[in-house]
Amino acid sequence: MGMDLMRSLSFPPGSHWAGRDDTGSSIAVPCFLHRWLAVSDYYQLDELLTPEENDLRIKIRLFMENDVAPIIPQYWETAVLPFHLIPKLGSLGFLGGIIKGHECPGLSATAYAMCISEVARVDASIASFCLVQSCLAMLCIAQLGSESQKDKYLPSLSKLHKVCAYALTEPDYGSDASSLNTVARKVPGGWVLNGRKRWPGNSSFADVLVVLARNTSTNQVNGFIVNGGSPGLQISKIENKVSMRMVQNCDIELKNVFVPEDDRLPVACFQSCHGCLGQHWHRSRGVRRMPEVPGREETVARTPSRVPAEPREACQDAWQHPGHVALRLAPLQAARLRQDDHRPGQPGQGMDHEAGKGDGGARQGALWRQRHCH
Repeated sequence: MGMDLMRSLSFPPGSHWAGRDDTGSSIAVPCFLHRWLAVSDYYQLDELLTPEENDLRIKIRLFMENDVAPIIPQYWETAVLPFHLIPKLGSLGFLGGIIKGHECPGLSATAYAMCISEVARVDASIASFCLVQSCLAMLCIAQLGSESQKDKYLPSLSKLHKVCAYALTEPDYGSDASSLNTVARKVPGGWVLNGRKRWPGNSSFADVLVVLARNTSTNQVNGFIVNGGSPGLQISKIENKVSMRMVQNCDIELKNVFVPEDDRLPVACFQSCHGCLGQHWHRSRGVRRMPEVPGREETVARTPSRVPAEPREACQDAWQHPGHVALRLAPLQAARLRQDDHRPGQPGQGMDHEAGKGDGGARQGALWRQRHCH
């Protein structure tokens, strides 16, 4: 892969590597590439990753810069997703993120967040497409689904052979799961869903949708895997958006949509799952708030969960301050130090949760903030 990476880069004329073709090299990624990336690595993010994870990060960066960046303005103007990029995006090997098994990459949370940051530094809409696929829809199936459901859906979703949407948000109460109006009624052989959803990304072209609905028998929130072409499923794209223009957000109406029993996610413990989904979603979105991202998109005015959005959620000017960015990244450093797959030379830091309830990672995060916030 290393020489392919070198050929895909454009080096200044006369530089040491310009025009060089060492086809006999066996290294995966040349060390000079890591030095090249480190030129703009103001917050020493490379320190959070293993060499293999850094190789993946470089591969994603090169794809985004070479294949996506040149064409993205025209797609932004027309508010159309560049669908022809989906197969290549799926071949990069990071979708599915932290999910282990079922042909998913099983990355650390830190590595996956860094992969998303490489996508987002070129375009936030493409990053949102990836986050909906991995952090919401796939992770929901992985945590709430049966083994047969995981085997059936996750391999094709991780390679983007199929696209999935996650339908929680509703017109009246936003993403407040305690107030869902969409209901699922038990019938012979399965369930019938009725209700409305608003804003789910990827839904206009999704092969399957994970729909959250209230079970009328138990009053619990259940997940249902709905086929994109199901009778009674009506999907219309939301037009004239200002932000995330390429994300295909939609209004969804479910009128007596039948879902087989085999496609109901059996685990009804939605509260704990939703908390985990939220952590990974916001951790990934947090890394996206980097000074190098070219252009911030303003948010579409809405009131999720019956609570007005705070001004800082609509305008991220404060995050342009380097100290604020470092504060956002410090938890990633602490999270990496608590993981079992800690870097060589740091034995025991990944296990300090049992010894001190994470205090060691917190101390390391505090030290990291002191180094980088001034």
